[in-house]
Amino acid sequence: MPRIYQETFDRGTGGWWGFAGNHLGLQPLGWRCGAVTSRSPWWIDYNHAPPGAGYLHMLCCLNVRGPFSDHHREVAGENAFAAGAYPLDFREARVRLRLRGEVRMRGAQLALLLQGRRGKTISGWLLTGQPLSVTRQWSEQTLAVTSQPDQWTCLGARHDRGDYYGHLPLETVLRDVNVNLMLVLFPLTVTPMGKLRGSPHRLRAGRTIPCGPRICRRGTWSSTPSASPSPAPGQRRPLPHARSTMRVDPCGQRAAKTVTHLHDARRGGRVPHSRTSPSPRRNPPAGS
Repeated sequence: MPRIYQETFDRGTGGWWGFAGNHLGLQPLGWRCGAVTSRSPWWIDYNHAPPGAGYLHMLCCLNVRGPFSDHHREVAGENAFAAGAYPLDFREARVRLRLRGEVRMRGAQLALLLQGRRGKTISGWLLTGQPLSVTRQWSEQTLAVTSQPDQWTCLGARHDRGDYYGHLPLETVLRDVNVNLMLVLFPLTVTPMGKLRGSPHRLRAGRTIPCGPRICRRGTWSSTPSASPSPAPGQRRPLPHARSTMRVDPCGQRAAKTVTHLHDARRGGRVPHSRTSPSPRRNPPAGS
């Protein structure tokens, strides 16, 4: 009989983690008994910028095999999936989640990402043919991990990351998902703040190039969106910025409890953006 991985988050984050960026690494998810929480602002994952599939936000992530460093254990907790040595063959699998929230997607989708490695290449495939719905009320949703290529999008790699990311056949990755699985928001519309010479995709969005707030998700997880005060005469209205919360629990009867809480920065906030200079390139943790 097939073994079933079930995470209820009753005793912690269960090995699930968030990601603050290539330059910062892993960050902990919020936790309370029965749910984990991912809060924005999320890092813009530019590792798959065109000619790859595009930009994304990494919300909740799980490495499927160890060993794990002390830092990883401190951030993510004990990984029940790896400890239980659950099968890595996801062909014809079912992934059941329970989630809720309120979010303005702006063209993005909440999708499952599976990543596998062969040799030096990590290949990520997004189940874009079965996007998850995020509503204010709890909903239980089931994804069918099919081998039909039209249900999937391969992430590929940006112009200078072909040494790390790339394309492997879908069947090869599904047969051995040996890197990680994630819930992500994809695709993001990245808008540079100002004019650029040449293609913005050759830079690093949000890191070496400031980006406008339209890539972020806005809203609230209360019953009605919060109102924004009008600016005083002669003042410019601050740009909106999202603060989101997503709770997720991947399988089982108490599966993925996902809540999205968003904050409108127009309520006295301002939009932070990076003007930092490029740092030496590092290989990010497996799968971003």
